[in-house]
Formats: sequence, structure tokens, C-alpha cells
Amino acid sequence: MVGPWPSCLASRSPSVVLALALLVPASLSSGCQATFGQGRRSPAAASPAAAAPGTALAAAAAPGTAPAAAAASPVDPPRCDSPRVAHYNSYFCCEDVEGLHAPSSVEHAVALIKREILHGTGPIRAVGNLHTANPSICSRGLVVRTSRLKKIIGIEHVGGEQTVVAEAGVTIIELNRWLHERGYSLGAGTLEFRDATVAGAVATGAHGSSLMTSSVISSRVRGLWIITPAAVEAAGEAYAGPSEIRMGQVDDQVFRALAANLGMAGLVTQVRLAIDLDYHMRVAAEFAGEEALWTGAGAAGLVGGCDWGQVLWFPRAGRIARFCGVRTDQAAAHGAENRLLDPGVWDIEIALFKQLLRAMAATNGRMCTIEQIRLATLQVSPPQIRKVWGWGETSSSDVVGPAYDMMSSRLTEAQAEIKQNDFEIAIPVARAPEVLRAMKAYAIENNLCLPFVGVFLRFGLADARTLAAHSSASGGGFEAGAGVLFLEFVVYRPAGREATATDDYFGPYWRWAEHLIRAHGGRPHWAKNDLPLFQAALSSNPDYAARLERFREVMARFDPRGRFANDFTLAAGLSRPPSPSPPPPSRPDPASATPSAPPGPPPPRSKPDAPAR
Repeated sequence: MVGPWPSCLASRSPSVVLALALLVPASLSSGCQATFGQGRRSPAAASPAAAAPGTALAAAAAPGTAPAAAAASPVDPPRCDSPRVAHYNSYFCCEDVEGLHAPSSVEHAVALIKREILHGTGPIRAVGNLHTANPSICSRGLVVRTSRLKKIIGIEHVGGEQTVVAEAGVTIIELNRWLHERGYSLGAGTLEFRDATVAGAVATGAHGSSLMTSSVISSRVRGLWIITPAAVEAAGEAYAGPSEIRMGQVDDQVFRALAANLGMAGLVTQVRLAIDLDYHMRVAAEFAGEEALWTGAGAAGLVGGCDWGQVLWFPRAGRIARFCGVRTDQAAAHGAENRLLDPGVWDIEIALFKQLLRAMAATNGRMCTIEQIRLATLQVSPPQIRKVWGWGETSSSDVVGPAYDMMSSRLTEAQAEIKQNDFEIAIPVARAPEVLRAMKAYAIENNLCLPFVGVFLRFGLADARTLAAHSSASGGGFEAGAGVLFLEFVVYRPAGREATATDDYFGPYWRWAEHLIRAHGGRPHWAKNDLPLFQAALSSNPDYAARLERFREVMARFDPRGRFANDFTLAAGLSRPPSPSPPPPSRPDPASATPSAPPGPPPPRSKPDAPAR
């Protein structure tokens, strides 16, 4: 294992970094990052997809090949045409949504859902910042977006621990910053992607990365406020709003189902989360050969001594980047933060990166120079950033900062320019050496090429606090306290190619994800992957199927008629077929004032919202 690099101030000339990105050997052990002038960058800093300082000279690595291949490739997939609901990366659009509302207050949300439950018959779904990468967020009826529910109610000592209550649309970074100012943190529940909403992250079992404790934010849920169809139907027009459903005050299995509820019980308006005392974290970046993943202590050994740790593995380059964070009493560096998902690049770099991606896809992954370039730029410019008075910013392989800033990164808006498919499967960490060694052979044989974040390896502990999260404790290697490996790979999505197991380009990636599920008891992440992979888990894993049956039983208590279900949730095993609804009473005259009317009129259904970017 190569030791931490000494940090240094980088040249302010981008050409230095671009040249180093091509010349750096695999064993490079020191480097620095240029800070480009803000006025010359792309308006949106780049993502892992668009973010490899050094791609401007990438054509020099394979003279003549990239432009020719790119010219033969189709243009990027078009953006969705005025969708009411669209995935942030335009991976898919929900074009048949009847109406999209974004209530500005809990009271507004209560009035909206009550009116729909009592006087409507169509389906309802809730969305946050639209970072779920499958059609579970779609609806043929009403979609309610929680992104304007932004209040943080406060900190309260409950059940022997400190908790915070926040509305559904507060993002992970907004909540962590608010807590930081008061001496607290979400701890290991902090996600790498910081702009997910709290309710969305909780609903889908989103996670950070640690083998010290559970890294799944749903495991921190101690209470929820949910507008459920059952409660609205029981109270009728007298329904005034949800009461807290608190852990320890309801049946354990009920609460486990609600803690990662997939939006199936109704509209969550507020959540109560357990919090930790705030702390600083020292993050070190190290690089090594990939053999460390399956020899010695394996992948778990790489992060076993880290309070937070993750690994980026580039199988075609044969190297890994390991990031290990440990708690420290050292002072935080000025402006220290994680930029893994948002390094700064120029417009020309994004354009040339896209050309290389098209060339890679046109050769079905055989031309994979781009993966080596991405690894090289991580070595030259580690994603840990600190500010230096009079110089701007510099990257370093060893930085101390507030824990929440070191564990999470914002996501560049430039990612919308490069379409991707996201696969993530959880497997028992005990099986990691066998699985990763097999994946290496498979990647070489099938030309897998992963230039964004490589194979993104993150970690957690299985626990029994949730029922449907992909880290939920049960059998098959997921016993309580056992280590879990979250194995993610983000794949470039060229135009004109179907993301199916039979496509020449996508097929190898898809089949590997399915192999992890069928051969190794893997569990797909609810906010990633697509329907056939969830169905593969349902048909091949009896424990998985049994847990979802218990989940459906609980959800039916809160939504007996399946108003919050859709075609995806039904096919994925999350909901039962909807039961017939009684004929609704006639809708009240919109011109008449009623006590339950929202404080302001909701957006008209005929006017679609713009997709999140």
C-alpha cells in the first residue's frame, strides 16, 4: 500500500495537471491540483462522469482513435420533452403524470393529500430531489414533491439519545450544516451524495460507508409523521394532519417497515433521526494494486480501521484508490471538504471526455484508456480540498475537516450532460474476496470499462432496524452485525442502446449485476437498478421474498387500497394489487371556501414542473 502523499500547492495553469494526468505512472505517490479560474470553468463544475482534469489532452493517448469513433457514434440521448417528473440525469421520464404539486408547508401537504384521498381515485407518489434511478417515482395520477418542506424543527432528547426532527424536503447537507452549528452530526449516516432529501434517503435505505456501525440512514429513524390513506379515510374531512409514529410505541415489525418505507405508507412530512456529537475527520487517500481486494484481509481490511472508508477500483487499470477517514481532535483545515463528485473542469474537457466515452461505447469497452485517465487524475488531484489564503484551493491526500464535509460531496450539474445507468448490489462482506476476484476476470473477458468512479465499494453493518433496506439483517450472510459491501458501478449510457441483458454494450454490466443477485444472494439498492434486477432477487432469494411479504402486510395497514402504489412497486414486490375504491363523493366547488383548503392554491395540474437538474 502506497503511503499518503505530501500535499502541495498546485500550479494555477491547467495544462500542468492535464499533462500530469497522461504522464503519471500507476505507482505515482505524490501530486497536487490546479485551481482553475472560475470564469473559465464550465458554469457547473464536473461530476465523476465529466470530471477528469486531463481529458483535454486525452486524444493524445490514442492518436486518431477517439475522434473517429466519436464521429461514428450517435449524439447523446435527448433530454425529456417537458416532463412532469424526470430523473435528474434524464435516464427516464414519467410522461403520463396527471399532476405535479410541491406543497410549501405541511398544512398545504395535508390539505392536498386529504383532498386527493377523499375526492379522487387516482394513484399518488411522493418524490424529493428525483435521484431515484428507476420508475418507482412515477405515477399516472398525482406526484407530490417534498422539496419545499424545508423546516428543521429542532433537537430533542428522546429515548435516551439526542434526536433531530426535520421536514421531508430538508437535504442531507442542509441538515448536517444546521447540526454542525449546534455541535451535532448525522455521523456515519451521512451519504456521499449530499443533496438527497432526508425523507427520500430514509425511504430508500440510502447509506454512507463504515464498518464501525450501520451506515444506512434509515437505521437512525426514531419517528415519522406520515399522511396515510387509512388515517385520512377514517377521519374524513375532520383529518387535521399526522401524529408521530415513534419507535417503541408501535409494533417492532411495523416500525422496521416504516423506517425504510419506499413511500408506500403515504406522504412522509417529517422524520426524527438519532444524531451524534459533531467531530472532525482526517481523510487520507492512498493508492495500491487491486490484489489488496482479495488477498490478506481483503476489501474489509482496507477500511476496517477507518471510521469512514471507501474504495474506488478500476479493474481495467488494475489499481484502487482508498479513502480512509478517522476521528481526530486536530483542527480542521480552512475550507476542507470532499469534492469526489464535483471536481472543477473546463468546458473543453467535458466535450472531449464525452468523445472518449462515445469511442469506448462504440468499441463495446475495448478502448478503455479513459479509465486509466480517471485513475491518474485522482492520483494527481485527490478529491479532498482545502483553501489556502492567497492561493485559492488545493487538493491533498491528507486533510482534516468537519466530518460531514469530508464524508459527502455535492454533485455537479454537468452530470446531466452525460447519461448513466447506476447499478448497486449489496453482498456480505465475507464474500467480497471471492466476488471481486471473479469480477476482475469478468471485467477483462467482457471489456467492462468504468471511468466515472470505477467500481465504487462502500461498507456498512447489517442491522434489524429496517425491513426492506438492502442491508437489513436476516440470513444468508446478512446476520445482525455482519459486514456488508455495497458494490456499485456507474455505466455510461450511449444513445440508441437499450439497458438490457441482451444489448451488446450493456449486456455484460447487466448480467454481472444479475449474477451477484442470483449466485451470491445480492440485494439491489432501491434507488438504483431497474425492475428486472429486483424481480431476480424476488424469484431467487426466499429470505428476500419473505421480508417483502412482511413489508407488504405492514403497508396494507396504512394504504389498504394501494393509492401510493404504481406498476413498478407492484412488479418489484413492494405492494399488493390495489383493491377497488368506493365511489368518491363529489368534489367540492373550487370556488367555495372550506376550513381544509390549503393556505395557497396548489400549482395547477396543467402546468408541469421542470425536471430537477
